[in-house]
Parts: sequence; structure tokens; C-alpha cells
Amino acid sequence: MSDALVSQLLATTTGMLLVTAVLQVWRQSLSASIRVLAVQGAALAGLVATLGIEHGDAEVLLVAVLVLAMKVVAIPWALSRTAAASGAVREEAPLVNPRPPCSGRRR
Repeated sequence: MSDALVSQLLATTTGMLLVTAVLQVWRQSLSASIRVLAVQGAALAGLVATLGIEHGDAEVLLVAVLVLAMKVVAIPWALSRTAAASGAVREEAPLVNPRPPCSGRRR
């Protein structure tokens, strides 16, 4: 791969990691958070795969596949099943982005 392409892929995947981290803090819906987690896992797997291809390292590519399998498929699937079984839809008590006591809008 050319240096420009590698640079662009690294910038894109790290940017996606940052955006998904902000979305994880902002979102309070569990299903949306699980989807964001899967996108974040795909970005991380893409970052690792880019580095593995650039350096020609088969072990790093294996790690990228494992990250993809776990963070994009297995963990979101398990979390979705758990959320469905518990009936949870939103965070009970958000710790990072708490809602104000009054949910009405001020004008």
C-alpha cells in the first residue's frame, strides 16, 4: 500500500474511534449504544488490519480478525440478548451524562 493510503486509513479509523467514543457517552439508549460499540469494534479492527498489512505481519492480521469477531459480532450479540432478556431500554441511572431532574424544556 502507498504511504498516502495508509495515512488516510489510519486517520479515518482513528477518527471513527474518537467519534464512537463521544457517541457512547452521549447515547443513553442501550440498543443504540450496542450498535455504536459494534461500529467502534469495526474501526479498531480496521486500524489493526491496516497496521498488519502495512508491516506484513500475519499475527497482527490475526489479531484484527479476532477483534472483528469479538467486538463486532460476539460482544454486541451477547449484550443484545442480555438487554432483551432484562427488558432494559435505557440506562437506569446515567453516570457520565446525567439528565436534569426536570425533563421539560425552558424557553
